[in-house]
Formats: sequence, structure tokens, C-alpha cells
Amino acid sequence: MQGQTQNYKEMKITKKIAAVLASLFLVPSVSAVAAGFDTGYRGFVDLGYTVGVGDYSDGRFEMTTTHGYQALPWLFVGGGFGVNAWGDGFVSVPIFADARFDICKGVFTNSRLNPFVDVKIGGSAGDAQGFYFHPSVGLRVAALDKLGVSFAIGYTLNNVEVADFGPWGSIHENFGGISFKVGVDF
Repeated sequence: MQGQTQNYKEMKITKKIAAVLASLFLVPSVSAVAAGFDTGYRGFVDLGYTVGVGDYSDGRFEMTTTHGYQALPWLFVGGGFGVNAWGDGFVSVPIFADARFDICKGVFTNSRLNPFVDVKIGGSAGDAQGFYFHPSVGLRVAALDKLGVSFAIGYTLNNVEVADFGPWGSIHENFGGISFKVGVDF
């Protein structure tokens, strides 16, 4: 009898835990549908300029494209790549994973304005090979149901190995800068 009582208590606890976990996953999905926000594919194309403030302080034009999945009304995850072009012919290609957090999505459902935080992390190839990190904040303006225009400001850290001295080490420089971007999402 003692074993059956223990099993019954464990089963009740397991059901409660399952109910809580199910509600954590179902409630955001149901509220997203009710608020008019879909999950699924989402893409971005951004154009911008970065004012160089790192060790290599020349500015550059940038174009990035990101594609992925809108997992929750406030969370996008994906990946992408871009092209950075300096005035002296230097070109790099950042390749990154991306997470975007739509701060008020689902809160102000009648608003066409939506602030966001975006974080890209990865590496770059081409003339500026190395670690790539780009956090930014911005504002999205809804043009249509699934089309928006965004304005963002951020910082690009691109840690590049500029000289390799073998066993004596190497020299890294930050090709970083303050970035200003305008983008379209679909």
C-alpha cells in the first residue's frame, strides 16, 4: 500500500509539472496568434555605414542579410552574412548567428512602432578575418502586416589578426566602429 501511495503522489507531481511546462509553451503561441503575430520564417536586409573607432579607424559601407525563424512574438533566431567595403578597397564578409529581441511585441499590439535589440556573433572572412560581434538597438516601423522598415545604431567589434609571428605570438587589431543602419524585414 505504501508503494502505491508513493507512486500516486509522484504521478500527481509529474502531471502538475507537465501542465506547467505545456502552459509555458502554449500560452505564448496562443497570445501571439491573438495579437496577430505569426511564428515562422523571417528575413532582414540592412544597409548602413560604420564610423571606424577601433585600431583601424576607417569607415566602411555595410550590407547584411539575415534569415531565420520567428520562434516567439519577441524572439527571432537565425543566421546570415554580409559585405563590408572600405574606401581603400578592403572587403570583408561577416558570417554570423543572430538573435533579435522585439521588446514590446505583444504588449502594444496596436502600435506600428516596435523597439528591438539585435545581437550578431560570428566571424569574418576576406581582408579582415577574425571574430565578429555586432550588438545594436533600434526601432521598427510596420509598413504592412509582414513588412517593416527599421533604423538601428550599434557597435561592430571585428578583432582581426594583422600579423603572425609564429611562436612569438600575433598582433590583433579591432576594426570596430559605431554603425548606423536602415533595414527592411519581411
